[in-house]
Amino acid sequence: MNDRNILSKPHSVGILVFLLRSGGKSKATFIQEAIESNFDTMKNAAARLEDEGFLTITRVPGKASHILYALTDIGRDVAQYLDAAERVISGDLAECGKLSTNHGASSEQRDQVE
Repeated sequence: MNDRNILSKPHSVGILVFLLRSGGKSKATFIQEAIESNFDTMKNAAARLEDEGFLTITRVPGKASHILYALTDIGRDVAQYLDAAERVISGDLAECGKLSTNHGASSEQRDQVE
């Protein structure tokens, strides 16, 4: 892991939130448009997120230009919190209560905390 937080790198938050709002996966061109960057910048940002385990990058067989980006479980969890933070900042509080609180804990572990 880098000594600098991955979320402070350019476009990391934008990519994660866009993927969450797109159902967890998207083609590269849609991400590029959403974060308003060129392809190489988006590709480098996504590669850093993949290295940290937040998303996967898959080339679609037989289609050279189709690259699919998808959130991992941890990427989805982080993206939910980032999305909620963006909604709070923008004043859209109605959607903020939908955060996952199950972070891999067993039901017994959750009962101990609750």
